[in-house]
Amino acid sequence: MPKKEQELKLLVTKETYNALLVYADPVAPVLQQTNYYFDMPDFYMGKNGVMLRVREENGVWILCAKIKQTSDSAAVSSIELEQEIAANVFEAGRTNPEVLVSLLPKEGQDAIRRLVSPSTLIIRGTLRNERRKLQLIEGYTCELDRTSLPEDRTEYELEIEGIENEDACQHVMDAISSLGYSFTVNQKSKYQRLQEAISPFSS
Repeated sequence: MPKKEQELKLLVTKETYNALLVYADPVAPVLQQTNYYFDMPDFYMGKNGVMLRVREENGVWILCAKIKQTSDSAAVSSIELEQEIAANVFEAGRTNPEVLVSLLPKEGQDAIRRLVSPSTLIIRGTLRNERRKLQLIEGYTCELDRTSLPEDRTEYELEIEGIENEDACQHVMDAISSLGYSFTVNQKSKYQRLQEAISPFSS
């Protein structure tokens, strides 16, 4: 089933990241994620708001398409189409992305095929990410990420899911500020930031 995802993305410093670790959920596992992004050489899909990704997460392979939506708040809004696949399906899809696209719901297939022919896609970039679930703000899913970008660059990000509107964004940001933490609101996805890191003059 398609899922509408609205999340607030906040970039934080390494120092703030380390301080927020005290809120890590002691039961939830630390997720080691490797994200493989499929696109055209010039990131044509990404530049047009569509993302195709396979994520390996603690030994589980997850196929995902995201279709960016307009948002009236600081939150990033997208339609997310996600399903678990076998490792050998990913291996087949590395050289024949049509295999992956054909497994998506019609909405995801149509969004991709409107832009490109799936057979022309390649793995355009890879990101490694370490994710921890936090017990930080009641009523919201809070996840703390440490992401490795090209050229040995590391970014630290707090993602809050379940944001309904601008009032909710402000409530969450006020709550984090009241705890003494500073941040920068970020409306770019990890994939957009990867695009900029790989092709800094083409975004």
